[in-house]
Amino acid sequence: MNQSGTQLITDRLLSVLTIAIIVIAVIVQGFSTESMAILQILQLSLFGSLLIVNHGTGIRYHRSFAMLLLITVFYLAVSSLVNPVGYNGLNGFFHFLGLPLWYLVVMNFLDRHNRWRPLAITLLLMAMVICVYSLVQMFVFRVEPTAFFVQQNTNAAFLNVAAFMAMSLLVAGNDSVSQFQKRCLYAGLILIYFTLFSIAGRGALLGNLAGLILLSGVLITGNQRRTVLPLLLSIVIAFAASGVANEWNTGARFMELGEEMLHIQDDSISGTVDREPPGSVAERFLIWNSALEMFRNTPWYGSGYGSFHMRYPAYRSTQDTSAGQYVHNDFLQFLVEFGYPGIVLCAGFIIYFLVRAVRFFRSRQQNRAEAAAMLAVLLATSVYSLFSYNFYIPVMLLLMALCIGRFMTLDESVELSRYVLPQRVNKRLFCLVTGGLLLLPILAFASTMVMNHYYEKGRALYRDNDIIAADYRFIRAARWFNTENIQIARALVNLSVARSLADKSGSDYRNLLNWGLEHLQAAETMNPWLAQVPYVYGLYLLEFRETLSAEWQKTAIQALLTALAKDRRHFEARLALAGILADGGDLPQAQAVLEQGLAYPLPDNAEMENYLLEVVRLRKFNGMEKQAATLEKKLAALRKRWRDNE
Repeated sequence: MNQSGTQLITDRLLSVLTIAIIVIAVIVQGFSTESMAILQILQLSLFGSLLIVNHGTGIRYHRSFAMLLLITVFYLAVSSLVNPVGYNGLNGFFHFLGLPLWYLVVMNFLDRHNRWRPLAITLLLMAMVICVYSLVQMFVFRVEPTAFFVQQNTNAAFLNVAAFMAMSLLVAGNDSVSQFQKRCLYAGLILIYFTLFSIAGRGALLGNLAGLILLSGVLITGNQRRTVLPLLLSIVIAFAASGVANEWNTGARFMELGEEMLHIQDDSISGTVDREPPGSVAERFLIWNSALEMFRNTPWYGSGYGSFHMRYPAYRSTQDTSAGQYVHNDFLQFLVEFGYPGIVLCAGFIIYFLVRAVRFFRSRQQNRAEAAAMLAVLLATSVYSLFSYNFYIPVMLLLMALCIGRFMTLDESVELSRYVLPQRVNKRLFCLVTGGLLLLPILAFASTMVMNHYYEKGRALYRDNDIIAADYRFIRAARWFNTENIQIARALVNLSVARSLADKSGSDYRNLLNWGLEHLQAAETMNPWLAQVPYVYGLYLLEFRETLSAEWQKTAIQALLTALAKDRRHFEARLALAGILADGGDLPQAQAVLEQGLAYPLPDNAEMENYLLEVVRLRKFNGMEKQAATLEKKLAALRKRWRDNE
């Protein structure tokens, strides 16, 4: 086979792999550890293949932008070491490493129009499928239109990107786009905007508006006024159709903003037992205020990628009903997790693209309309990230990197550099070194994938009371990749076995205590922020109290108080602490501990029933009959809601 034939096959394989990664990133987004590991493995494989294919010809890059990327990657590597949860730092480093990797993929493979265009069309086809799926969810099943995503806001963020991708093809001015294809693109654009308006994500629409203003301004100043009119007309048609179909829900959602801002109340009991949670806007202010408090404790270096959700329970407001995974403001989360250097680097990217955009549009280059669409993607996503967490979602970071790379390929004014290895480095040696270096992270992600499989199997067996089989799965999981969750799970297995033993004085019973404490100590070392460790330690002290010193009760109370200090909504710790206090005769204090928990939003599951029943019992015992009856009525309502949600 000649060289051109080999190159054609290589190009097709790389194209298929690129599209496959994007499809997988969309479909499996946020569903499991296994899917995210597969995504990272495929990304690293694509980048390694690209390096090998370009051996001898060199890797192209923009010098100033590459320097900014290198500094960022270096800081991310250092920052990952700050995070005491090692695997979390590793995941964070490779998550953000996707941005420079995909930028280089675009610069060195997707730089040609005949390679970029099929990718953009594939994204649009996926977006149209997602739109149809979302509308079926909304109008047929009457559920939240999440499509393949974890929640509808991420769906809206993806559709924002797809909308500007469609516009980029429409304004590119390429003669290969026929009238029929343009009609299809306009139809797709109307469908995307109809879905966006139906979802009515306010942050997504604000970001989209910012991107539209940028793109429209460039088109008008570039004598492409005729292109602006059909684009805006498509959006107006989609808005009108959505208004009729959804009873103008989009406008109503924006009208709710003022009401939500005033929804924060200061009631003595503000949990979901007594009232509805605050609106999404008010809740974001609660999260941001707690995040700033976290930042003040580690301002100069942050606490590492992915640490927010582990530290946040200790700072959570009593009125916050969110999942507590993200700040809902990416720039503020950068500040919390990466400190001042992180936000300075983020500002560096913003300033760089502002300068590049101004120079690009002044130069009156031929591709300015398509480049403006790429910048509109970056602007829309960044504006939306003031209220969401797009940069922490793999597929969104991937799409951002694609648009960055595409913009840079269209900007002919930027000096393009090329790095070529010295001739003495032969291709076989280069392939071996590249494969060896990439093999290490690939094996790490493969290990986490297998670990999570065994861990989830073990959890399922533990729930079914198959304790021995569960412990075997946990041991297998730890051999692949040891985490604090596995250590806690093994400690709970030992505790369950100890409770089942009839002989409480033998060596087996004491060995279970020692093994369990070893597991808990290992978990504490792996993740000092985790409230579950002192909680399980308190359970151990309660179970083995007959074999411990007389100070067991004091130590157990202190352990459970530590758990509550790390997570104010750890209701199991409150219940265990109240039980120890009640057994010691301090019933008023036991009730006070449980009553304090009612100030926090309760998880929407039936496991809270025992907690609330104990509050009712102590209220009755302490003569609070009326308050007990009130809580019993609310418990009955919650039981009905739990049954309806099953």
